[in-house]
Amino acid sequence: MNKKGFTLVELIAVIAVLAIIITISVTMYGNTQNEILDQQYENTKKDILLKAEDYAHENNFTIDKEITVQDLIDKGIILPDENGELTNPKTHESLNCWTIKITYIKGEKVEGITNPPTYQAQIVDENKKCS
Repeated sequence: MNKKGFTLVELIAVIAVLAIIITISVTMYGNTQNEILDQQYENTKKDILLKAEDYAHENNFTIDKEITVQDLIDKGIILPDENGELTNPKTHESLNCWTIKITYIKGEKVEGITNPPTYQAQIVDENKKCS
């Protein structure tokens, strides 16, 4: 018997295999995209904290202080988007109202030499929603 083309069973099998491959690919793409957005969010938080510590160092804070992300934007330390907002890359919520506590750590005296002060910044309420 001369066979020309595919049988219905063969076509259904190929379509089923393609459907499985597409499903796996779409799921992996979504997971990868979520991981990237989570990492961007973590990097944004680290950037805020580092810039807050740099701001405290440049302005010689000698006491603990609380500032907001908006303060850092207003002083030109953090660059916002075109709407004047620093946003969570995953949810697109504004982070401008976040409060950052900057702790002053007096420099220790070691062998007659006083080390410079250091600062530690932390976000007071990461879940705070800006209105």
